[in-house]
Amino acid sequence: MTLNCLRPIATQPMTPSETYQLTVRMETYGGKFISSLAVAIRYADPVSKHKLLAAFPEMVAKYGPKSVFDPADRQPAEVI
Repeated sequence: MTLNCLRPIATQPMTPSETYQLTVRMETYGGKFISSLAVAIRYADPVSKHKLLAAFPEMVAKYGPKSVFDPADRQPAEVI
């Protein structure tokens, strides 16, 4: 028996700008733990940054590019 939570979630490599926007959304919409991770990601060297992003793929999926919090991916509201 395998647990689905142990399967890695595939994430696409992000540009530095996308990574920065990820941390902004984490600080804006996340709780204390997620906000603290955002600060750690910003200050991390490239190797540590990669480790943090790989360790929390659900977080990248939730706050990263094309997520529900990404304003570039939102559809404009219809004005009636």
